[in-house]
Amino acid sequence: MLWLKSLLSELGIQLPRPPVIFCDNLGATNCSANPIFHSRMKHLALAFHFVREQVHSGMIRIQHVNRDDQIADTLTKPLPRPRFSSLAFKIRLILQPSILQERVKDINVNDNIKSRT
Repeated sequence: MLWLKSLLSELGIQLPRPPVIFCDNLGATNCSANPIFHSRMKHLALAFHFVREQVHSGMIRIQHVNRDDQIADTLTKPLPRPRFSSLAFKIRLILQPSILQERVKDINVNDNIKSRT
């Protein structure tokens, strides 16, 4: 996320506010927001501390999202079909049948025009 923010900045595009990372792990969300180091957190990797520093400095935000609404799961986990369909629709990975029907009509019209010429 930080790399993408840096790339946009180099292209002259400034983000109006820090990007938000949606996390369905409540413990990770709380740890990223709490700058206090607990003895139970000794096992955390250096990368996690980097993320926590970025949150503390206001470069990024971490926001909790319910696991049922985590759209990243669509591309990262095997899901039951109903949940996959619901999440995939939210990111427009699956189009509504009415949209698909319109596209088929457009293709048929274009094919008819080509066959006449």
